[in-house]
Amino acid sequence: MSSATSSKLIGFICLVWLFLPAGVRHSFGRTPQTPDSLEAAVPFTIRQADHFFQRRDSTGLQTYLLQGNVHVTRAGSVIKCDNLTYFPASSYFLCTGRVLVADTSRSLNSDSLFYYVDSGYYRALGGLRWSSGELSGTGELGEYWRDRDVMTVTGRAVACDSLRRIEADRLAYDYRAERLEASGAVRLTDSQSGSTAVAAGAVYRRAAGESTLTGRPVVTYYTQTDTLKEKPYKLTGDRIVSWRGDSLAAVGRVKLSDDSLTVTADSLFYDRSRDVSYFRGGPPLIEHPKYKLHSRLLDVFTTGRALQRICATGGGRGEFFLEKTKTETPDSAAGTGTGCWIEGDSLELFFGESGLDSICSAGGARSYFREGAETGINYLLGDRILLIWQGGALEVVEVTRGGRGLYLPADTGGAITVIPDSAGFRADSLKLRKR
Repeated sequence: MSSATSSKLIGFICLVWLFLPAGVRHSFGRTPQTPDSLEAAVPFTIRQADHFFQRRDSTGLQTYLLQGNVHVTRAGSVIKCDNLTYFPASSYFLCTGRVLVADTSRSLNSDSLFYYVDSGYYRALGGLRWSSGELSGTGELGEYWRDRDVMTVTGRAVACDSLRRIEADRLAYDYRAERLEASGAVRLTDSQSGSTAVAAGAVYRRAAGESTLTGRPVVTYYTQTDTLKEKPYKLTGDRIVSWRGDSLAAVGRVKLSDDSLTVTADSLFYDRSRDVSYFRGGPPLIEHPKYKLHSRLLDVFTTGRALQRICATGGGRGEFFLEKTKTETPDSAAGTGTGCWIEGDSLELFFGESGLDSICSAGGARSYFREGAETGINYLLGDRILLIWQGGALEVVEVTRGGRGLYLPADTGGAITVIPDSAGFRADSLKLRKR
């Protein structure tokens, strides 16, 4: 190329440069100095941008564009992204590409962000990741107002901390009160035990570690000894409240069950520190293939998963099914037969490794039992009755303080044994004898 041609080309480029708008001229630099007119026009402070432009659309409306490593601040919020477009007429700006918005209370990462200047409203979309204090999570859409404490996340929303993982259709988190509200297909997972809960709604108070479940929730939980998660308990009620490591409460048509035991009541309070469950109202009812029990108050004592003791007070009645009667009376094994029974002002059931060990009835105690179709019928009364099992069979019957009763042999032609009112009596292997 001749020197004359080169001189003409350079002159043409200089002429075009003089007629370009200031914003476009600066866009050719990597670290532009923002013109004073642009700083006055936009409602944010530009900390960094590789390029910026000023444009007008076909209607004459002004638009400002920032591109490349954009970093701006607005009212205490920091916004970083690949591209930012500000629409003054509509008073909002749009950020796209690796968006981060953060302030002292929360931060959001997303694919895009709308910020409405007049209302201070943020709306983050796509690939949302958020955090606020000790809580963090994901979702599809995040929204909050700059002057409000609540942030909402919708669309496969997730929140996690060291104690819980919460999944829901919608989450609303008040960072100041540390209160998370979940709604729509809620699922909670305990980080330590692996226990889970499903519900229509939940409120998690993070500082207290308290979870409140509503909408007929179902909790599936495991004891600490069940490390393989093979034998879950299931608990349902109209409302369930769990406190961190301390206790659990359920109200409204409460049902607790595992593979063999079912307890129903109007309410349950479980003291985790003592491994005691208090059932109230209904009245409470315990059902098991080998026994049934109900009374006005039921207290269940456990160690891990193993039953230790059940206390029934307030007109307790228990039905139990002896090993021999189970095969001869099939419906009794399901808890509907004519099995044996015991009543009293209070009942206590004691358990060992093999199951039910003994039953003690006190205060107006009465009992009726027979070992099988080939044996006689025993009807006993006293202030206290004790029944003891060995090897699954009823071996010892003891009545104290005013014991009396009736023994009717299987052969009705034989003599009827009447137990007189006395200081008490004891029967070993169901053979009654006076003390």
